[in-house]
Amino acid sequence: HELTIPQPIVEQVLKTTVIKACSVDFRPESVDQSQVVADLLRSLPKTIRTELINKLEKNDPEFAEKVKDKLYLFKDILRLQDRDVQKLLGQIETDSLIVALQQCEQELIDKLLNNLSKRARESIIEEMEFKRGVSDEELLEARKKIVDALAKLDEHGEIKL
Repeated sequence: HELTIPQPIVEQVLKTTVIKACSVDFRPESVDQSQVVADLLRSLPKTIRTELINKLEKNDPEFAEKVKDKLYLFKDILRLQDRDVQKLLGQIETDSLIVALQQCEQELIDKLLNNLSKRARESIIEEMEFKRGVSDEELLEARKKIVDALAKLDEHGEIKL
C-alpha cells in the first residue's frame, strides 16, 4: 500500500526547511551558502521558489541578491522549448550573443542558432569567426546579460523553465 502525502504538506515542509536553512548562523568559510540556497531553490516549483525568494528579500536583501545571481545558469537555455528560445533571442543583443557563444558547448550553440533564421544564423557564425579571442571577462559579461534576460522572462512568466 503506497503512502501519498498531500501536496500542501510537502510544500510547507519544503518552505520551512529552506527558511530554517537560511537562518542558520554557522556558515563554514569553504561553503558558498548563496550557491547552496540557489541550488535548492532551483529544484522547487516556481510558485514556491518565488515565495521563498520574496521572504528572503525581506529578511536579508543582500543575501537574496547573491542567491538570485546564482539561480539561473547559462546552460538553462538547453531546458527551454524552441519557442521560448526564440523569445529569449528577441531580448538579446547580437553582439552579446556572438561573444557568449565563444568557447561554448556545441549543443548550446546549436540550440541557439537553430532558432534563428538562416540568414541571421549565417551572419552570427561569420561574426563569431571574426570575434575569436575574447577575454574571460567579456565572455562572462555577455553570458550574464543573456542569463539576466532569461531570468526576467521566467520571472514574468513569459517562458517556462
